[in-house]
Amino acid sequence: QLYVQFRQKDPNQCLTALAKLEACIEDVRTWMIRNKLKLNEDKTEFITITSKHYAPVYQQLNLTLTVGGIKIKPSTSVRNLGAFFDDNLTLNQQVNNIKRSMYFHIREIGHVRRYLDQDTTHMAVQALVMSRLDYANALLLGLPATTLHGLQVAQNTAARLITRTNKREHITPVLKSLHWLPVAQRVKYKCLALCYKSLHNDSAPEYLRQMLHPYKPSRALRSGSGTTKLAVSRSNNLYGDRAFSIQAPQLWNSLPCDIHNHTTFPSFKRALKTFLFKDYFTI
Repeated sequence: QLYVQFRQKDPNQCLTALAKLEACIEDVRTWMIRNKLKLNEDKTEFITITSKHYAPVYQQLNLTLTVGGIKIKPSTSVRNLGAFFDDNLTLNQQVNNIKRSMYFHIREIGHVRRYLDQDTTHMAVQALVMSRLDYANALLLGLPATTLHGLQVAQNTAARLITRTNKREHITPVLKSLHWLPVAQRVKYKCLALCYKSLHNDSAPEYLRQMLHPYKPSRALRSGSGTTKLAVSRSNNLYGDRAFSIQAPQLWNSLPCDIHNHTTFPSFKRALKTFLFKDYFTI
Protein backbone atom coordinates (compact mmCIF):
# COMPACT_ATOMS: atom_id res chain seq x y z
CA GLN A 1 0.00 0.00 0.00
CA LEU A 2 1.31 3.41 -0.98
CA TYR A 3 0.16 6.75 0.41
CA VAL A 4 0.92 10.20 -1.01
CA GLN A 5 -0.26 13.38 0.69
CA PHE A 6 -1.26 16.61 -1.05
CA ARG A 7 -3.11 19.84 -0.28
CA GLN A 8 -6.65 19.37 -1.50
CA LYS A 9 -7.05 23.12 -2.11
CA ASP A 10 -4.57 22.83 -4.99
CA PRO A 11 -5.58 20.26 -7.67
CA ASN A 12 -2.15 20.61 -9.30
CA GLN A 13 -0.60 19.10 -6.17
CA CYS A 14 -2.88 16.10 -6.63
CA LEU A 15 -1.58 15.63 -10.19
CA THR A 16 2.00 15.86 -8.92
CA ALA A 17 1.25 13.33 -6.18
CA LEU A 18 -0.30 10.99 -8.74
CA ALA A 19 2.82 11.23 -10.92
CA LYS A 20 4.99 10.32 -7.90
CA LEU A 21 2.72 7.38 -7.20
CA GLU A 22 3.00 6.13 -10.78
CA ALA A 23 6.80 6.43 -10.70
CA CYS A 24 6.98 4.50 -7.44
CA ILE A 25 4.68 1.75 -8.72
CA GLU A 26 6.73 1.47 -11.89
CA ASP A 27 9.89 0.99 -9.80
CA VAL A 28 8.13 -1.74 -7.81
CA ARG A 29 6.87 -3.35 -11.04
CA THR A 30 10.36 -3.31 -12.56
CA TRP A 31 11.82 -4.94 -9.45
CA MET A 32 9.11 -7.62 -9.51
CA ILE A 33 9.74 -8.41 -13.19
CA ARG A 34 13.46 -8.66 -12.52
CA ASN A 35 12.74 -11.16 -9.72
CA LYS A 36 10.29 -13.18 -11.85
CA LEU A 37 7.18 -11.85 -10.11
CA LYS A 38 4.10 -10.21 -11.57
CA LEU A 39 2.18 -7.18 -10.37
CA ASN A 40 -1.54 -7.84 -10.88
CA GLU A 41 -2.96 -4.68 -12.45
CA ASP A 42 -6.50 -6.09 -12.29
CA LYS A 43 -6.36 -6.12 -8.49
CA THR A 44 -4.73 -2.71 -8.16
CA GLU A 45 -6.96 0.06 -6.80
CA PHE A 46 -6.45 3.68 -5.90
CA ILE A 47 -8.59 6.21 -4.11
CA THR A 48 -8.41 9.99 -3.76
CA ILE A 49 -9.60 11.07 -0.30
CA THR A 50 -10.85 14.65 0.00
CA SER A 51 -13.55 16.51 1.88
CA LYS A 52 -17.08 16.64 0.44
CA HIS A 53 -16.52 20.31 -0.40
CA TYR A 54 -13.70 19.52 -2.85
CA ALA A 55 -15.12 16.23 -4.17
CA PRO A 56 -16.77 17.79 -7.28
CA VAL A 57 -13.46 19.44 -8.25
CA TYR A 58 -11.60 16.12 -8.27
CA GLN A 59 -14.42 14.34 -10.06
CA GLN A 60 -14.06 16.81 -12.94
CA LEU A 61 -10.32 16.09 -13.21
CA ASN A 62 -11.04 12.51 -14.36
CA LEU A 63 -7.95 11.21 -12.57
CA THR A 64 -6.41 7.91 -13.66
CA LEU A 65 -3.48 5.87 -12.39
CA THR A 66 -1.34 4.16 -15.03
CA VAL A 67 0.06 0.78 -14.01
CA GLY A 68 1.86 -1.26 -16.65
CA GLY A 69 0.10 0.51 -19.50
CA ILE A 70 -3.34 0.01 -17.93
CA LYS A 71 -5.28 3.09 -16.78
CA ILE A 72 -7.09 2.59 -13.47
CA LYS A 73 -9.93 4.87 -12.44
CA PRO A 74 -10.31 5.93 -8.80
CA SER A 75 -12.56 3.84 -6.56
CA THR A 76 -15.21 5.36 -4.32
CA SER A 77 -14.14 2.99 -1.52
CA VAL A 78 -11.37 0.49 -0.86
CA ARG A 79 -11.05 -2.38 1.59
CA ASN A 80 -8.14 -2.46 4.01
CA LEU A 81 -7.85 -5.43 6.39
CA GLY A 82 -11.62 -5.84 6.46
CA ALA A 83 -12.40 -2.14 6.91
CA PHE A 84 -13.79 0.10 4.17
CA PHE A 85 -12.43 3.60 3.51
CA ASP A 86 -14.55 5.87 1.31
CA ASP A 87 -13.35 8.88 -0.67
CA ASN A 88 -14.71 11.38 1.90
CA LEU A 89 -13.74 9.41 5.02
CA THR A 90 -17.33 9.42 6.26
CA LEU A 91 -16.96 5.67 7.01
CA ASN A 92 -20.63 5.24 6.10
CA GLN A 93 -19.87 2.10 4.08
CA GLN A 94 -17.86 0.66 6.96
CA VAL A 95 -20.75 1.29 9.37
CA ASN A 96 -23.26 -0.21 6.92
CA ASN A 97 -21.13 -3.33 6.49
CA ILE A 98 -20.85 -3.78 10.25
CA LYS A 99 -24.63 -3.46 10.60
CA ARG A 100 -25.25 -5.91 7.76
CA SER A 101 -22.95 -8.50 9.32
CA MET A 102 -24.44 -8.02 12.79
CA TYR A 103 -28.02 -8.41 11.60
CA PHE A 104 -27.13 -11.50 9.54
CA HIS A 105 -25.84 -13.31 12.64
CA ILE A 106 -28.67 -11.96 14.81
CA ARG A 107 -31.17 -13.52 12.39
CA GLU A 108 -29.26 -16.81 12.29
CA ILE A 109 -29.17 -17.03 16.10
CA GLY A 110 -32.81 -15.95 16.21
CA HIS A 111 -33.81 -19.02 14.18
CA VAL A 112 -32.59 -21.33 16.96
CA ARG A 113 -33.15 -19.03 19.95
CA ARG A 114 -36.02 -21.13 21.34
CA TYR A 115 -33.65 -24.08 21.72
CA LEU A 116 -31.00 -22.11 23.64
CA ASP A 117 -30.87 -20.87 27.22
CA GLN A 118 -29.85 -17.29 27.95
CA ASP A 119 -26.21 -18.04 28.81
CA THR A 120 -25.65 -20.00 25.59
CA THR A 121 -27.36 -17.27 23.55
CA HIS A 122 -25.18 -14.68 25.27
CA MET A 123 -22.01 -16.56 24.30
CA ALA A 124 -23.17 -16.95 20.70
CA VAL A 125 -24.00 -13.26 20.41
CA GLN A 126 -20.66 -12.27 21.93
CA ALA A 127 -18.77 -14.49 19.50
CA LEU A 128 -20.71 -13.80 16.30
CA VAL A 129 -22.33 -10.37 16.70
CA MET A 130 -20.40 -8.24 19.17
CA SER A 131 -17.09 -9.30 17.64
CA ARG A 132 -18.22 -7.55 14.41
CA LEU A 133 -19.09 -4.43 16.36
CA ASP A 134 -15.72 -4.31 18.12
CA TYR A 135 -13.47 -5.12 15.14
CA ALA A 136 -11.46 -2.03 14.10
CA ASN A 137 -13.98 0.19 15.90
CA ALA A 138 -11.24 2.70 16.77
CA LEU A 139 -11.80 3.94 13.19
CA LEU A 140 -15.17 5.27 14.37
CA LEU A 141 -13.57 7.83 16.70
CA GLY A 142 -15.16 11.26 16.43
CA LEU A 143 -17.96 10.23 14.08
CA PRO A 144 -21.28 12.02 14.63
CA ALA A 145 -23.92 10.33 16.77
CA THR A 146 -26.21 10.08 13.73
CA THR A 147 -23.66 7.79 12.02
CA LEU A 148 -23.27 5.57 15.09
CA HIS A 149 -27.03 5.41 15.74
CA GLY A 150 -27.56 2.46 13.39
CA LEU A 151 -24.87 0.45 15.18
CA GLN A 152 -26.47 1.23 18.52
CA VAL A 153 -29.83 -0.01 17.24
CA ALA A 154 -28.15 -3.23 16.08
CA GLN A 155 -26.53 -3.69 19.51
CA ASN A 156 -29.91 -3.08 21.17
CA THR A 157 -31.45 -5.76 18.94
CA ALA A 158 -28.74 -8.22 20.00
CA ALA A 159 -29.41 -7.42 23.68
CA ARG A 160 -33.16 -7.98 23.21
CA LEU A 161 -32.44 -11.32 21.53
CA ILE A 162 -30.46 -12.53 24.55
CA THR A 163 -32.94 -11.35 27.19
CA ARG A 164 -36.14 -11.82 25.15
CA THR A 165 -37.03 -8.21 25.84
CA ASN A 166 -39.98 -6.65 24.05
CA LYS A 167 -39.35 -3.81 21.58
CA ARG A 168 -41.49 -1.45 23.66
CA GLU A 169 -39.39 -1.93 26.79
CA HIS A 170 -36.62 0.56 27.55
CA ILE A 171 -33.22 -0.74 26.46
CA THR A 172 -30.96 0.96 29.03
CA PRO A 173 -31.77 -1.47 31.90
CA VAL A 174 -31.16 -4.37 29.48
CA LEU A 175 -27.70 -3.13 28.48
CA LYS A 176 -26.90 -2.48 32.13
CA SER A 177 -27.95 -6.01 33.13
CA LEU A 178 -25.66 -7.47 30.44
CA HIS A 179 -22.87 -5.10 31.55
CA TRP A 180 -22.48 -3.91 27.95
CA LEU A 181 -21.00 -0.54 27.08
CA PRO A 182 -22.98 1.32 24.38
CA VAL A 183 -21.32 1.80 21.00
CA ALA A 184 -19.83 5.26 21.62
CA GLN A 185 -18.30 4.08 24.90
CA ARG A 186 -16.93 0.92 23.25
CA VAL A 187 -15.12 3.12 20.73
CA LYS A 188 -13.65 5.21 23.55
CA TYR A 189 -12.64 2.03 25.37
CA LYS A 190 -10.74 0.74 22.31
CA CYS A 191 -9.00 4.09 21.78
CA LEU A 192 -7.90 4.33 25.43
CA ALA A 193 -6.71 0.72 25.41
CA LEU A 194 -4.50 1.52 22.40
CA CYS A 195 -3.33 4.66 24.17
CA TYR A 196 -2.30 2.72 27.29
CA LYS A 197 -0.42 0.13 25.23
CA SER A 198 1.37 2.86 23.29
CA LEU A 199 2.49 4.55 26.51
CA HIS A 200 3.55 1.45 28.46
CA ASN A 201 4.54 -1.18 25.91
CA ASP A 202 7.75 -0.82 23.94
CA SER A 203 6.46 -3.32 21.38
CA ALA A 204 3.49 -1.07 20.52
CA PRO A 205 3.52 0.34 16.97
CA GLU A 206 6.03 3.16 16.70
CA TYR A 207 3.71 5.33 14.60
CA LEU A 208 1.19 5.34 17.48
CA ARG A 209 3.82 5.99 20.15
CA GLN A 210 5.08 9.00 18.23
CA MET A 211 1.61 10.58 18.38
CA LEU A 212 1.53 10.70 22.19
CA HIS A 213 3.60 13.18 24.19
CA PRO A 214 3.54 14.03 27.93
CA TYR A 215 2.00 17.38 28.76
CA LYS A 216 4.63 19.94 29.81
CA PRO A 217 3.21 23.16 31.32
CA SER A 218 4.89 26.41 30.35
CA ARG A 219 5.71 27.08 34.00
CA ALA A 220 6.13 24.84 37.02
CA LEU A 221 2.88 24.20 38.91
CA ARG A 222 2.51 22.54 42.29
CA SER A 223 -0.56 20.72 40.97
CA GLY A 224 1.44 19.52 37.97
CA SER A 225 3.89 17.38 39.89
CA GLY A 226 3.51 13.75 38.95
CA THR A 227 0.93 14.52 36.25
CA THR A 228 0.15 11.83 33.70
CA LYS A 229 -1.68 14.04 31.21
CA LEU A 230 -0.84 14.15 27.52
CA ALA A 231 -0.30 17.11 25.23
CA VAL A 232 -3.28 17.67 22.93
CA SER A 233 -2.56 18.60 19.31
CA ARG A 234 -4.69 21.05 17.38
CA SER A 235 -6.50 20.69 14.09
CA ASN A 236 -8.25 23.18 11.84
CA ASN A 237 -10.95 20.86 10.50
CA LEU A 238 -13.38 18.13 11.57
CA TYR A 239 -11.38 15.41 9.79
CA GLY A 240 -8.27 16.27 11.77
CA ASP A 241 -10.24 16.35 15.01
CA ARG A 242 -11.03 12.65 14.51
CA ALA A 243 -7.34 11.66 14.38
CA PHE A 244 -5.90 9.36 17.05
CA SER A 245 -3.25 11.98 17.86
CA ILE A 246 -6.02 14.36 18.98
CA GLN A 247 -8.79 12.08 20.24
CA ALA A 248 -6.56 9.79 22.31
CA PRO A 249 -4.92 12.56 24.44
CA GLN A 250 -8.29 14.25 24.98
CA LEU A 251 -9.90 11.03 26.19
CA TRP A 252 -6.83 10.11 28.26
CA ASN A 253 -6.83 13.47 30.03
CA SER A 254 -10.51 13.05 30.90
CA LEU A 255 -9.75 9.92 32.95
CA PRO A 256 -9.06 10.05 36.70
CA CYS A 257 -5.36 9.83 37.56
CA ASP A 258 -5.82 6.60 39.51
CA ILE A 259 -6.79 4.85 36.25
CA HIS A 260 -3.66 6.21 34.54
CA ASN A 261 -1.51 4.71 37.29
CA HIS A 262 -2.46 1.07 36.79
CA THR A 263 0.70 -0.91 36.15
CA THR A 264 -0.78 -3.82 34.19
CA PHE A 265 -2.97 -3.81 31.11
CA PRO A 266 -5.65 -6.20 32.49
CA SER A 267 -6.13 -4.08 35.62
CA PHE A 268 -6.26 -0.92 33.49
CA LYS A 269 -8.95 -2.45 31.25
CA ARG A 270 -11.06 -3.44 34.25
CA ALA A 271 -10.81 0.00 35.81
CA LEU A 272 -11.48 1.71 32.47
CA LYS A 273 -14.60 -0.34 31.75
CA THR A 274 -15.93 0.28 35.26
CA PHE A 275 -15.36 4.03 34.85
CA LEU A 276 -17.03 4.23 31.42
CA PHE A 277 -19.89 2.01 32.60
CA LYS A 278 -20.62 4.11 35.68
CA ASP A 279 -20.14 7.35 33.77
CA TYR A 280 -22.80 6.35 31.22
CA PHE A 281 -25.37 4.55 33.34
CA THR A 282 -25.40 7.05 36.20
CA ILE A 283 -26.25 10.01 33.94
